[in-house]
Amino acid sequence: MILGLIVTNNRGLTPIFAIPVALAAWMFQPRQAVMALGSVFLMLIIMNTIAVKSLLWPVPLTITFLCGLVSALIVVCAICVLRYALDVTEIARQRAWQAEQQMTRAYKQEQHLNELKDQFLLNINHELRTPLTSLHGYLQLLQLHQGNDGSNQSPLLAHIVQSSEELVHMVNTLLDALQYSNTAIQPQSEDLSVVSIVQSAANLFEPQQWQSHHLDLLIPEPLTVRADRQLFHQVLWNLLSNACKYSPAQTTVTVGAQQETGASQQDSVCIWVQDAGPGIASNEIPLLFGKFSRLKRDQAGTVRGAGLGLYICKQLVEAMGGRIWVESSGVVGEGSRFYFTLPSASQIS
Repeated sequence: MILGLIVTNNRGLTPIFAIPVALAAWMFQPRQAVMALGSVFLMLIIMNTIAVKSLLWPVPLTITFLCGLVSALIVVCAICVLRYALDVTEIARQRAWQAEQQMTRAYKQEQHLNELKDQFLLNINHELRTPLTSLHGYLQLLQLHQGNDGSNQSPLLAHIVQSSEELVHMVNTLLDALQYSNTAIQPQSEDLSVVSIVQSAANLFEPQQWQSHHLDLLIPEPLTVRADRQLFHQVLWNLLSNACKYSPAQTTVTVGAQQETGASQQDSVCIWVQDAGPGIASNEIPLLFGKFSRLKRDQAGTVRGAGLGLYICKQLVEAMGGRIWVESSGVVGEGSRFYFTLPSASQIS
């Protein structure tokens, strides 16, 4: 019984034999831990049998041995569960770290590709701007003097001049978009009359433009904003250009403005441009102010453009402390109304 006492005690297994089982459960997989536990108990059975010199153990020894077996199984199961939980946590942490590294690399790669794309477009458009501007100027001179030789080529020259104007405008728009994307806009704010800026922007259009469309102004005369003259002018010109482009001939383009007071007690002026075009589907409105964004109808239609005008408007309006949005029912003939806000001159003062 001396060997049996070494192997077991009144509380079950001697701790010496629990140590290798616990280590096996911690360091190896559950299968190896069960094999280690079985080996230890097989050794204990042999040692206790030798100690009592009989296959029939005394009842107290049998009960003690069974209690030790149950206790050891509980310990092994608990350790295996703990080790499994820690392993799963570590695997999840490693996968999260790997995913984060992949996302970081992908973001840097995408950023680098965008920079290369922007630089390429910038270089190409700079190279295109000078010859296109020269070509447009010479075409205008040719159009002015085209009747001196007795020939009448006015329709052809008018078409060529219009096409060159569209090319020059597209190149300038793309250069503006790249500039506003890559550099911070620094507005030079001053008090500006809304009516005068709207009229100035409208005067940039060709006279025949307002022969085919009617311009209606709903703007109080003394209404003023605090904004950058050039940026404000460009926003209005882009919106008026879109309104004329999408509205049928002999329809009205309306420009309105009114003083607003928000919940924060900061006064602003809300300006809108209303057209009579085909309208915009509600599911496409969120796409309007993105870079190179064109609606499905434009891609399949005859209206040309780079999809940058509204993107530029958004950048300029936000740089001046305002916001821009659009409302449209999507019904043909009801058109769309583009709104944007600018700080009121009275608020700044």
